[in-house]
Amino acid sequence: METELLIRAGLTKNEATVYVTLLSLGTTKANAVAKKTGIFRSKVYESLDRLAAKGLVSEVKINGIKHFQAASPQRLASMITEKEDRLHEFRTMELPAIISALSIDLAAPQTELEVYSGPNGVKTLLDNMLEELQDGGAYVAFAGGEFKPKMQAYYNQFQKKKKRLNVRSKFLYDESMRKDKAILSSTQGKWRFHDKKYHSPTDMFIFNDKLIMTIWNSKPYFALYIRNKEVASVYRDYFDLIWRISKP
Repeated sequence: METELLIRAGLTKNEATVYVTLLSLGTTKANAVAKKTGIFRSKVYESLDRLAAKGLVSEVKINGIKHFQAASPQRLASMITEKEDRLHEFRTMELPAIISALSIDLAAPQTELEVYSGPNGVKTLLDNMLEELQDGGAYVAFAGGEFKPKMQAYYNQFQKKKKRLNVRSKFLYDESMRKDKAILSSTQGKWRFHDKKYHSPTDMFIFNDKLIMTIWNSKPYFALYIRNKEVASVYRDYFDLIWRISKP
C-alpha cells in the first residue's frame, strides 16, 4: 500500500520500494537494500541517486563505508509542492510559448507532428535522427537523465552509433546529474549543468528544423516528433541561452 501511494506521489516503483525499505532498515548499506528488496544492486544505486536528488535520501560514511538513510516522509509534501511549483511555472511561462510556436502555420505543409509510442517508437525516431545527421551533423538536447534507465541497452547502442556516424552533440543536465558517472562516462558529446530545480522528466532533442520530445513518465512512454523551422529555431535559441549561463 505504501509503495502504491509513493508511486502516485511521483516515484518510480523501484524508488518507492527502496525508500520504504530504507525507512524500515534505518541507516544501512546499498547491499542490504538490494538483499531486502531483491532489486539488482546497480538498480538500487540508480534509485538511491534519484531519491537523493529529490531530497528523500542522504548518504553518510561510517568507518569509511557509504551508508544511506531515508529522509522524513514529511519531505514528500515538500517534493509535491515543488513539483506543483514547477508545473505552475511550466503552465504560465513555457506552455504558452510552446502553444504559440506550434500555432505558427500549424496546418501548413511545412509542419509535421507525429507521436511514437513505446521503446520501439522512441528507437525509430532517434535512429532516424542519427541517420539524418551522420558525417558531421549535430544536435542539442535538454536531458533529464531518464534516457539510459528507460531504454537500458539501447542507450549504449545509441552512443556507439552516434560516434560511428560522427554525430556531434551537446546536452544540458540539471546539477543532480553531475554525480551520475554511469551515464556521463557512457555518453558521447559535451554537457553542462543548470540548477536542479529545473529538472524535467522529458528529454528534448533539437536538430535541423526538427524536435523530438521524449515523455518518460508516461505508461507507455512516448515521443513527439515536430518538424517546424520556427519552433526548432526558438528552442535552439533557448538552449544556447541556458548553455551560456550553465556550468561545465
